Amino acid sequence: MPLLKSIVFVFLSLIMLPLQGQNTVVDGKKDGPWVVTYEDSKAVRYRGQFVMGKPLGEFMHFHRNGYPRSVMSYPEGVGPIEVKMFNERGQLIAEGQYSGPNIKDGLWVMHDGRGHVMAKEHYLAGQRTGLQQVFFPNGALLESGQMIDGEKQGTWLRQDEIGNKVRATNHAKGMLNGSWKQFDADERLAISGQYLDGRRVGKWLFFEQGKAVKSEQYRSGRLKSTKLYSNG
Repeated sequence: MPLLKSIVFVFLSLIMLPLQGQNTVVDGKKDGPWVVTYEDSKAVRYRGQFVMGKPLGEFMHFHRNGYPRSVMSYPEGVGPIEVKMFNERGQLIAEGQYSGPNIKDGLWVMHDGRGHVMAKEHYLAGQRTGLQQVFFPNGALLESGQMIDGEKQGTWLRQDEIGNKVRATNHAKGMLNGSWKQFDADERLAISGQYLDGRRVGKWLFFEQGKAVKSEQYRSGRLKSTKLYSNG
C-alpha cells in the first residue's frame, strides 16, 4: 500500500504541474503558459505562452462553442505575426500577417468558409494599399484595382465569370474620377462617360450593338438634356 500511495502521489503531482505553473505573473508580467476562459463560463477564450509579458509561439483563441476563432504565431524577437481566422463552424475565413496588435500588413487572403478564395488584399501599416482582387466562387477574377491608404486609385476593372470585361472605372482619392465605361456581353462599349468627384459630368453616350443610340448631358451629377440618335 505505501508503494501504491507513492505512485498515485507522483502521478497526481505530474498532472498538476501544468496547472500549478499556469497563469503566473512575475514582476507584474505574464509568464509561462496561460489559459483564459470567458467571464461567464468555463469555455476557453484563449491559450498561449508568455515570456515576461510578451506572447511567444502559437496562441489559440476560441469561439464560445469551442471552435477556434483564430490562431496566431508570434515569433521570437522582431517579426510579423502569422494569423489565421475562423468562423463559428471552425472554417477558415482569413489568413495573413500582423505587424503589430491588429495591424494588418502584406497579403491577406479572404475565404468564404467553403474552401473558396473570396479576395486577396494588400495592406501597409493597417491600410489597404496596393493590388486588391475579388473572385467568383469558381476562382475567376471578378474585380481588381489599386488602393492607397484605403482609398481606390486609378483604373478598376470588373469582369464576368468567363473573363469578359464588364466595367472599367477610374478613381482618385477614393471617389469616381475620370473615364467610366460599361460593356455588353460581347465586350462592346455599352455606356461611356466621365465622373468628377463622384458625380457624372459632361456628355454620356449609350450604345446598342456597338452603335450610339442616346446621349445625356450632365452638370455636377444632374441630368440637363437627353438626345436620341436615329440609326435607321
